[in-house]
Amino acid sequence: MRGQWSYIIWFVGAVAWFFDAALQVYSGTRIHAILAIVISLLFLVAGVYFRKQTLRK
Repeated sequence: MRGQWSYIIWFVGAVAWFFDAALQVYSGTRIHAILAIVISLLFLVAGVYFRKQTLRK
């Protein structure tokens, strides 16, 4: 999946990790939820970075 739209996988990963965090908050596992939110933010920042790189070309 190379090319112009390859950065979208980072946003999909961010949504998946955020969904995991929501499930963990619901089940009562706070530490896992916090870690999932941090990873979700990391994926979101990576998506924004790679989107900017793609749009520059």
